[in-house]
Amino acid sequence: MGSGFVLFFQFIKYSIGQLLLILAISGIYNLVTSSESEDCQEADSGQESKLCMQGFIGSLTIANKRYDIDSIAIQLILNLVSVVLVIFFFHYMRFRFRAKVIDVDNLTITPADFTISIRGVAADISNEQIVKWIESFSTNDVDLEIRKIHRSYDIKEYIKFSSKKHTLIKQRDKQMSQKNLRNVQLIQNKIEHIETSIEELKKHRFVHAPVIFVTFKKAADAEYMHDKFQKSLLRRLIEYCSDILFDPKSDLGQKRIEVTKAPEPSDILWENLTFTLRTKFLTRIFTRLITFLAIALGFGVIFLIYWGQVKTMILTSCSS
Repeated sequence: MGSGFVLFFQFIKYSIGQLLLILAISGIYNLVTSSESEDCQEADSGQESKLCMQGFIGSLTIANKRYDIDSIAIQLILNLVSVVLVIFFFHYMRFRFRAKVIDVDNLTITPADFTISIRGVAADISNEQIVKWIESFSTNDVDLEIRKIHRSYDIKEYIKFSSKKHTLIKQRDKQMSQKNLRNVQLIQNKIEHIETSIEELKKHRFVHAPVIFVTFKKAADAEYMHDKFQKSLLRRLIEYCSDILFDPKSDLGQKRIEVTKAPEPSDILWENLTFTLRTKFLTRIFTRLITFLAIALGFGVIFLIYWGQVKTMILTSCSS
């Protein structure tokens, strides 16, 4: 079942925790202060009576303390605090879910446990050079034994043509159902042109992408190579700056080598393997900046709503 079965129950647990968090911060205070007030009991008739729901439930609503300015002000502050903490709680949930996925994956033996991903391999580097480079990390205690090297290819153009062909086929089928033969022929000509382009790509073979996958005889060898290239965030930043200043070359032809655990084949977006480390780094900075701006915008909207509620409450109090 993978990690989905475990994550379902973890989601239920954290959802209950989130509800309890809201109840503890603002819910209990709202219930207690509303039940102790008697504003609804004093509203016998007229417009004010329409604000109240008679009975036990009505005594627990905010309408029952609408003239208690201090309680409502505190309630609004607690509501704001609840929303802010819920946002942080969602990020904590996301962190815990990712950690659980990794834990479950570590308990499941798959071919990916025997494989590492190496990014930063030049297209003209041969398999023999890759094997020699990996074996250079062998020690007296660790004898690295490679089972197979899997090369990846730059298939962006192929994916683009295939996607366009699939779209045109759907358009052709739609036109055929409407018996619009002229449009069918035009679309068919476009499909044949794309098929010709695809055949040209296959004929000249695809260029090697900078990512390779190396499978070892033992899972411990893959773990050893992964641990060998683990770097802190500070070190990665220093290396990125040195790449810009000095333009170094690694033994595998490109600026910097990145070794990670290989994902499952079904989790790989093969058309994205041509992205460089620089592109990945800048993309991550951009997405995190957008996330930060979205959170800041959310806080701003929440604060404006809170300020509007306070202003309305003050105007209502003054008019009464």
